[in-house]
Amino acid sequence: MTITTRLIAVRKHLSLSQRAMAQHVGVSANTWNSYETKNEAPNSGVLTRLADEGIDIHWLLTGLGSMLRTDKTSAQSQGFAELKPLPISHETLEHNGFVLIPRYDVRAAAGAGSLVEDHTLIGSVAFSREWLHRALRANPADLLVIEAKGDSMTGMVEDGDIMLIDTSEPKVRGSGIYVFLVDGLLLVKHLRIRVDGALELTGTGEEALHPEVISRDDLDRVTIIGRAIWRASRT
Repeated sequence: MTITTRLIAVRKHLSLSQRAMAQHVGVSANTWNSYETKNEAPNSGVLTRLADEGIDIHWLLTGLGSMLRTDKTSAQSQGFAELKPLPISHETLEHNGFVLIPRYDVRAAAGAGSLVEDHTLIGSVAFSREWLHRALRANPADLLVIEAKGDSMTGMVEDGDIMLIDTSEPKVRGSGIYVFLVDGLLLVKHLRIRVDGALELTGTGEEALHPEVISRDDLDRVTIIGRAIWRASRT
């Protein structure tokens, strides 16, 4: 049973149409329809409302256990934010189509640069394997997660953003947001190759008006780590 079929089961349990269900949990009809057709997990607001209905969120996300919580009254009074997280094993994640992407203790500076002294693995982030292939067209084996810092990329990359980096092509292919090393400094910038072969580094705001240029003869100073293909911002 996929998360799609579990969401359909929840809606039928509540005896609601798709449109009524969407209104009930505070999303558009199209958004709820995508939950039932694209095997995507709902956002935290939807999960909160379902928890208030007594739905076991651990079951909804993993398929383990039963649909209904045994402590429905407690769930309604506490809300989703107060529910204690349940540990999920690596085997359970794999069984439900998730893959763990390594997260490293390095922060790519959207600004003046951060000296890279150590690449320490500090954990991992779970992603749907099917979503990575379908939506991002990425091979999980080529991905890593790091954090951005600084504000020179505001509007593109925010301070504290978690970035998913595709390391499969360590070259600039077309314009895009890349993580790279320049003289030992780790940066995240919008890069593009100019007609003359030089590399243009662009931020936002004032930096967008005055991009830094690395000449073709100096490109050996630059090591491309990978391209940022997804990011998550703090709310």
